[in-house]
Amino acid sequence: ALEKIEMAIDCGKGETFLLHGVTGSGKTEVFMRAIAHAIENGKTALMLVPEISLTPQMVSRFVSRFGDRIAILHSGLSLGERYDQWTRIINSQADIVIGARSAVFAPLDNIGIIIIDEEHENTYKSEQNPKYQTKEVAEFLSNQRGCKVILGSATPTIESYARAKHGYYELVKLEKRANDASLPIVNIVDMSEEFKKNNPDIKYAQPDYCCTIYPEDTFRKEYVMIEYAQGVECAGVKSETVDFKTLEGCTVVSVEHYGDDSNLRKAYSFAVE
Repeated sequence: ALEKIEMAIDCGKGETFLLHGVTGSGKTEVFMRAIAHAIENGKTALMLVPEISLTPQMVSRFVSRFGDRIAILHSGLSLGERYDQWTRIINSQADIVIGARSAVFAPLDNIGIIIIDEEHENTYKSEQNPKYQTKEVAEFLSNQRGCKVILGSATPTIESYARAKHGYYELVKLEKRANDASLPIVNIVDMSEEFKKNNPDIKYAQPDYCCTIYPEDTFRKEYVMIEYAQGVECAGVKSETVDFKTLEGCTVVSVEHYGDDSNLRKAYSFAVE
């Protein structure tokens, strides 16, 4: 993966890569080595992260590798701080810029590489004026200046993956974790079956997979239960305390709660097909 990106940086032609790697596969290390290669060739680099909260974590890793020639740009900075960072970039005191989506407009000269980490995040799309899609701005800069754009994600957007499959992007895959680390065990639970079992407390795990997630030997191990996705929510309440009502001509189910349990005083609604 790194060899392809380094060869592309050397050719000086605008190109977009989709780095599709599983979690823990070493995408960040690929980013850092690609940036190091660009810096060694006298170019500058731009590293974008989806949220301001991720910036300090990324900055600390880059400072340990590249020193103090790093500028930070995001909306959480004061006007004075932004001015200072902007001035450092213009005066070529910073070779690498790290920041959220607005950092894509950083005044970098001779830019060699633009990296968009977690490219699937919707935070890269600005809903405020001026409205822009960060990936589109990065690709425009790539065409204008001949720099490389790397879109990194373990779960790329459908649009990005389709462009990669049709040859508009160069698809690079990292299918294994670094150091051959094993992937976590994932259990998918069909909640409709829980309804059929008349599970009295459907919000929580049934014994058959609860013992898998919470075994006695969980010391120093981490487990994650994912029970919510944007736009989707199961009716996580006790069956005897909920009524399902469907409005005429509507596919959205409204849920009405009652009872003394304070944990049940939350409304759920979801679309049914």
